[in-house]
Amino acid sequence: MANQLGSRLPQSLLFLYQAYYRYLRLSVPRQLGGSTTTTIFPYIRSALKTLPLLSSPDSEDSTGGLPARSVKFLCFYKQRVLRRGKIPVALTQFAHSLILHSFNYCYYFQIKMVSFILASASPARRRLLQMVGIEPIVRPSDFDESQIQLSNPEELVNTLAQCKAETIAPEFNSGLIMGCDSVLAIDGNIYGKPANEKQACDRWQQMQGHFGDLYTGHVLIDTCNHQTLVKCQITRVYFAPMSRDTIQAYVATGEPLKCAGSFALEGRGGLFVEKIEGCHSNVIGLSLPLLRQMLTELGYKVTDFWQ
Repeated sequence: MANQLGSRLPQSLLFLYQAYYRYLRLSVPRQLGGSTTTTIFPYIRSALKTLPLLSSPDSEDSTGGLPARSVKFLCFYKQRVLRRGKIPVALTQFAHSLILHSFNYCYYFQIKMVSFILASASPARRRLLQMVGIEPIVRPSDFDESQIQLSNPEELVNTLAQCKAETIAPEFNSGLIMGCDSVLAIDGNIYGKPANEKQACDRWQQMQGHFGDLYTGHVLIDTCNHQTLVKCQITRVYFAPMSRDTIQAYVATGEPLKCAGSFALEGRGGLFVEKIEGCHSNVIGLSLPLLRQMLTELGYKVTDFWQ
């Protein structure tokens, strides 16, 4: 996001935008106490400290279209803030108009400022998003999956993913909400997370030496434009032959109890996967290529969400 804004916003407004964006991400999702001003101003102070452009009211880039009086006001207080380490009340009040001004710039250049919300408690899905530069707001839905009973794996994961996303959607006036769900289908049987170690061992006895299809449902709800996309990605996974002792040892690690299909490709379970056919990240819990396609279909670019 910062890279995209950097070429379009004046430097002074860019820092103010970053400060406000950090405030939104840090205070709103975690429901921190305190007012906007008390939370945001450590960032405003840092912005002033790193902004040589604000040292002179004659700098064109520092004005960003602001009235000259406003720029002189900022320049006057810059040294006072840095010298005394305190934010004057007058500057506190004035910053709100600067923030609004920066958002007017964003609106003028049609820059999308949309939060990415992940309706899942899965650490693996969060890590995948972080790996590609997206820092999501994590809001697990706690949806009761036992309410949905479907025999078709694709319909099942799509329905569950949509229910998860829709459960938390009312909490956000604007944002892009992603819901996901995964199951493994082998010989007509659908496997989600195992209920206990015995069930995990029984499943691995069937899985070892065979293959299964990993279904992941993906749902994106664009609350700004009132659009919803639902898509499924399927990856075939081939499992290695395993002895009973090896299965019991793997299940004893606890890893299979946390994963759909009783294995984690990115963990110890990767040792027992011979090969896959299809999307690698889909097996971990979220298809990155499919995410890119869905964002494009909704009118976004992946780079819109880069941190």
